[in-house]
Amino acid sequence: IERFETEVHLPRHPATMIDRMVLKTPGYQDKTICGVFAEGEAETDEHYIYDRSMEFMAQCKQEDKPFCAFLSTNAPHDPYCVPKEIYDLYADVPMELPKNHYDSMQDKPRIYRRMREALGKLSGEDYRKAMRCYYSYCTLVDIQVGRLTRFLKEQGLYDNTLIVLMSDHGDMMGAHGLMMKSVPCFEEIYHIPLVMKLPHQQKAGTKAGFYVCTQEIAPTVLELVGCRSLSGKHVGESVVPWLSGEKTDSRHAFAEFFGQRYFYTQRIFWKDQMKYVFNAFDDDELYDLASDPDELMNVIDQQDYQEIKKELCAQMWEVIKETEDATLADAEYYLMRFAPVGPGEKKLPGSYTLYNKTF
Repeated sequence: IERFETEVHLPRHPATMIDRMVLKTPGYQDKTICGVFAEGEAETDEHYIYDRSMEFMAQCKQEDKPFCAFLSTNAPHDPYCVPKEIYDLYADVPMELPKNHYDSMQDKPRIYRRMREALGKLSGEDYRKAMRCYYSYCTLVDIQVGRLTRFLKEQGLYDNTLIVLMSDHGDMMGAHGLMMKSVPCFEEIYHIPLVMKLPHQQKAGTKAGFYVCTQEIAPTVLELVGCRSLSGKHVGESVVPWLSGEKTDSRHAFAEFFGQRYFYTQRIFWKDQMKYVFNAFDDDELYDLASDPDELMNVIDQQDYQEIKKELCAQMWEVIKETEDATLADAEYYLMRFAPVGPGEKKLPGSYTLYNKTF
């Protein structure tokens, strides 16, 4: 059984807005940040998507076939617009601004401050309202996950099903005075949820305690369910050996960012609670997440961190070369040599050797 549906297949679910917060910028169209609508949870896209997935699973069970279902919802992506019945659940819940909300960001790339300025003069109450809508939006997803879990149990499918709950990115939600997501590389964006319910509840209650990258989810899932691994280059590494305890060595994490419409080239490397950020558009960043989890202090220029900065940068280059990231690996031009250390020896694709002609 194969079924493929995207947002273009969704029926229209109207939202009668009761309240909304709008960003107004001269010359730009008004943009809704968050809001509340009258329709209930059962009339949302998220409810419909989970209904369709459960229909699919029931059909697979009826035909005695295994299933693999990928459920993706817009929630809790901006704009954060939610049913009033869920928004009301947070009526008496205090919304506290993040500890780093008032970070001046003077030691960080100028574009971060410029993006904060783009939000206009939002007040603390504006941020709190957006936070309430955002948490309500997350609750909308939680409700659907609960419905799916109950369905699997009722159908006798729960024990033998692998469930992976994750996101593609987070949201600043007031951290550093920002919202949404973009080039600012803070943990609020990159440290995303990953919850796995293994078949027969193996390893229940275990906190992994090591870095996992999104490209490693697919090979991990395939190994857990006994399927053949992915073929080809750069398909990621299964983390099952670390889950089982077979491997205990330290792992790293790596992220690429190409800057959406404005093309900010950025690479991020994490290891042992240290985080190095290569910014091709501005000064680099280095955070000691063990002592500064809120990333209030960029220690890139502090003397005590110079060696670890070079070590992390060198390890970043190894990942760049391994993944054939020619955009960076080939950045040998005279005025592009400003990383703490360079990429070292590498094999250049033939198409790039022209631009690095040697004499």
